[in-house]
Amino acid sequence: MTQSPSGSTSSRRFRWARLGDYDVIEPLGEGGMGFVLRALDTRLGRQVALKLLPERVTGDADWLARFEREARVLASLNHPNVATLYGFEEATGVPAPPAGDAAPTRQRFLVMEVVEGETLAERLKRGPLALAECLEVFIQIAHGLDAAHEKGIVHRDLKPANVKVGAGDRVKILDFGLAKAVLGTPSGPAPGAISGSSIDATESPTLVALAATQRGEILGTAAYMSPEQARGTAVDKRTDVWAFGCCLYESLTGRAAFGGDSVADILAAVLREEPDWSALAGRVPVRLERLVRRCLEKKAARRLRDIGDAALELEDLLRNPDQPLPAAAAPTGPTRRRALLLGAIAAAIALLAGLGAGLALRRAPVRTTVAGSVRRFSETLPAARGSSIHSLALSDDGRFLAIASADPGRPLWFRRLDQTTVETLPGTEQGEFPFFSPDGEWLAFFTGFENALKKMPTSGGGQVVTLADGLKRNWGGSWGPDGKIVFHSQSGGEGLSRVSALGGPTEVLTKPDAAADENSHRWPQVLPGGAGVLFTVWKGSADASSIAYLSLATGEKRDLLPGTFARYLPTGHLVYFVDSRMMAAPFDAARGEVTGPPVPVQSVESAGPWGYRTVASTPDGLQVQAQRPASRLLWIDQDGQESEISLPRGSYRSPSVSPDGTRIALALAEGGRNADIWTFDLDGGSPTRVTTRGENMSPVWTPDGEWLLFWSERDGIRTVYRKRSDGTGEEEKLVDGEQGRPVAVSPDGDWLTTNHRDDIWLVPVHGGEPKPFVQTPFVEGGANFSPDGQWVVYQGFETGNSTHYLRRADGSGTRVSVAGDAANAHWARNGRELLYVEQHGTAMMAREFRADGSVGPARKLFDFPYHFEWDIAPDGRFLVVSEREAPRLVFVENWFQELREMFPMQ
Repeated sequence: MTQSPSGSTSSRRFRWARLGDYDVIEPLGEGGMGFVLRALDTRLGRQVALKLLPERVTGDADWLARFEREARVLASLNHPNVATLYGFEEATGVPAPPAGDAAPTRQRFLVMEVVEGETLAERLKRGPLALAECLEVFIQIAHGLDAAHEKGIVHRDLKPANVKVGAGDRVKILDFGLAKAVLGTPSGPAPGAISGSSIDATESPTLVALAATQRGEILGTAAYMSPEQARGTAVDKRTDVWAFGCCLYESLTGRAAFGGDSVADILAAVLREEPDWSALAGRVPVRLERLVRRCLEKKAARRLRDIGDAALELEDLLRNPDQPLPAAAAPTGPTRRRALLLGAIAAAIALLAGLGAGLALRRAPVRTTVAGSVRRFSETLPAARGSSIHSLALSDDGRFLAIASADPGRPLWFRRLDQTTVETLPGTEQGEFPFFSPDGEWLAFFTGFENALKKMPTSGGGQVVTLADGLKRNWGGSWGPDGKIVFHSQSGGEGLSRVSALGGPTEVLTKPDAAADENSHRWPQVLPGGAGVLFTVWKGSADASSIAYLSLATGEKRDLLPGTFARYLPTGHLVYFVDSRMMAAPFDAARGEVTGPPVPVQSVESAGPWGYRTVASTPDGLQVQAQRPASRLLWIDQDGQESEISLPRGSYRSPSVSPDGTRIALALAEGGRNADIWTFDLDGGSPTRVTTRGENMSPVWTPDGEWLLFWSERDGIRTVYRKRSDGTGEEEKLVDGEQGRPVAVSPDGDWLTTNHRDDIWLVPVHGGEPKPFVQTPFVEGGANFSPDGQWVVYQGFETGNSTHYLRRADGSGTRVSVAGDAANAHWARNGRELLYVEQHGTAMMAREFRADGSVGPARKLFDFPYHFEWDIAPDGRFLVVSEREAPRLVFVENWFQELREMFPMQ
């Protein structure tokens, strides 16, 4: 991509104000195959790059047909190190001034990802790259090329100008739109190859486009052409290996591998001369020089055959640039990386022990090299302190671990298992139920506030892609080997649905049988081979639910056994949970049948009533469990000083202070069973258990303190109940149908606010039909009444982030934004302050509230390392749930050995 001499693209070419659904923003540049504009996709609200195709392409029917076919192949190339091609479109252009009165015309263009940053060519103008920087950049280039080659796509024009380095040294390869799918190999067409094209595979796209001009762009491109390209003979993926070597040489030395004063001189050097190897000798590791030499072998048969091998070599060099490869063959892939890390950590521990150092090193999980031995080790997850783990997933190859927080404001955590650090993933806020593609290249997840299924590349830096939206509540998904994702969707009737991993329409697979008390079909797992799916038939509570099997070929559905959250293992067993205890049973995956009696698995500890969402394993027997530490209840004063409430440690949630400040209500899970509502007298009285059946959460006091309203899931329906706060009398259902989580009761005791189907509803406490209070296409919730009943503060996500708004309780007037990046706002009991936690749980904040609805400036009260649910007492103290320790991850290697020993006769 080039710029005009003035520094911006020629205004003569920038002639469109709008192209179809795209509002043009500015010119980006000009390349060999077209002119590029930055534009806004008005349908999806994202910026894109539009590459306008010249008339020499669009005016040639053969070229155009070939380009359309190739675009379909290239659009399937989804990789974090490759600029994404979204589509190939034709639209009518609206002319820009001064040609605004000109007649609109049709224009063909590619729709591509906008990639920010500087090109490698621009970076090299400042001199060669440092060794570590160079290795980081070219590892990513190699991974991007390797993904393309796997699909039979050859770039054919790789050069520094076609590589962009963005924030955090994230690399993107550009202009795969100029590449050609491989037409064939000696063994036949490559996967994804275009057949039947009349265009000769030996043509260089850049030379075809610009051969007549003989200007600098050709000189730059010619310097990276392989000998077979220069001769006009057949090319394959090894021509990209050559260009990779040229770019790597230039990045290490600061000068081109092959130079000359003209195109002819450069091509002659490519065909007959060698690079100046003295520029590398003694300045870079010998192994790196050898790699560059192998990439630049003039005979393709002697050249490095697979760019993936280059990536592995560079990764080894990045870890230890001074050591040669061991003489003996070493394991490769994730196992090798973790083994290397284990060795390094063991050496460090030994050194510290020898020095008498009293330091503790946090280990990364690594894979054992002793076949059959079971090994356990654990570590804390400091990033999750003050929260608990909602759900987690391991990639099949054991490279990655993804973790969702129970705090809805936090993004997903991501752990590369050959490293000790934990990343947060921007764009995954309110992410839950993560799962990986079978090859581990993609991480999929659901977002609560957008009700969407999304994916993002696991290698980082790639765009978050929405696969399906408007799904309402979601309970898990599974990525099948056929590129289809099976998932639970409330909008799909609470059954299982299916969508392509590339996006598109959703297909409903199952619907719950209401006559059989089925509430939903959850937590699917596509079985190996993709013929069947395991899932949970949810019937209002875990102890009433069962495991079922669905044949994707016939649609047959049949129950297997009581329990929840089933997972098939390569050992031939089905593991699942009963009362949060893991069970295992022999299972025939081909027939979808349990073939023997179940037995309990003693080595898996559950983390509360939802512990089965926090256990995962890989096909080779690595298991990870997330264990939540016992929590305690604390009072926090306005200065942040703590005082512990004298109650046993437990699994506490949803703390709520009575109106007179003498009692506490909360949800408590005992022994891994469903949570119940309890009350505690603060003067030392006995605790009272309010509920005894179903899953019960979110207690809310009525203003007189006589009743507790709460959310319960039972009899296949999740809705609002009430019961006297002293535990006497019967539970009463306030709403016959489904209803959302209770939040607050109005001061007059007449109305309860709930979070229901992404909107705020009002439920009459004394009888009547619920009605919506705030209902928009976006997500809202958390509505709290002011003490005088005149105002409501609530949370909305229409901006993509959590924002708090004020509006009058009678619905009159306009809303006012009072706090961005905030969560869980409450009123001070005197009504003169709004209190809230910053979205990522870092601080408790306060703002003065005035009678006219205006607010004062925000001020920080204290740091907030506690659970996101909290309440405030009449005396101004804060009631919080504190977990002194961070959640713990327990890793078990070769766990399948234990499982096999449980079934000795198999």
